[in-house]
Amino acid sequence: MSGDRIKKVSPADAYRNLCLAVIGKKTLTYLVLEGGGHSDKLLLLLCEPLKHSRCNLQYLRLGSCSDTTQQWAYLSSSLEINQSLTCLNLTANELLDESARLLCKTLRHPKCFLQRLSLENCHLTEACCEELSSASIVNQALTHLCLANNHLGDGGVKLLCGGLSHPVNYRTWFKSVCVCTCIQVGQIGEHLMILRE
Repeated sequence: MSGDRIKKVSPADAYRNLCLAVIGKKTLTYLVLEGGGHSDKLLLLLCEPLKHSRCNLQYLRLGSCSDTTQQWAYLSSSLEINQSLTCLNLTANELLDESARLLCKTLRHPKCFLQRLSLENCHLTEACCEELSSASIVNQALTHLCLANNHLGDGGVKLLCGGLSHPVNYRTWFKSVCVCTCIQVGQIGEHLMILRE
């Protein structure tokens, strides 16, 4: 392929080709994407292949891909259809509480098979903790939820600990909850000890 032809490929076209590869390559199971100037459109393009029955992705890391609730809504709906993805890393995205609630709705979906979810540094607060706690109880596949570097506060941690202590929820671990006071650390440690017994 000549250099001229390579220069004519737009970011959107290149991303579209990548999405086709997501469907067509059985060996493509691990994908990391960092957003840029076209991040919103690119995230939309990715959502369609995720719904495809031939998508074999197991790990997906999205970095700085969108800061709009609508884009995350599209991703959430895709996860309700996708049956191969088990690990979703959304670290350092401006997710905010509203978008986190959309993900919680997806986690409660009976066909959501996510086992590991990272929401580290996603600008989350106590406002989404009750739904995160509830989703962790309903979703029996989820074994790892990272909430590091978010401003959850004492109230948020208490809500999450309530989910941890639920009899059904013996497998989910909340890792490195940010802004931990001594009280919060004690609460988390107490519930993790209960889980180990």
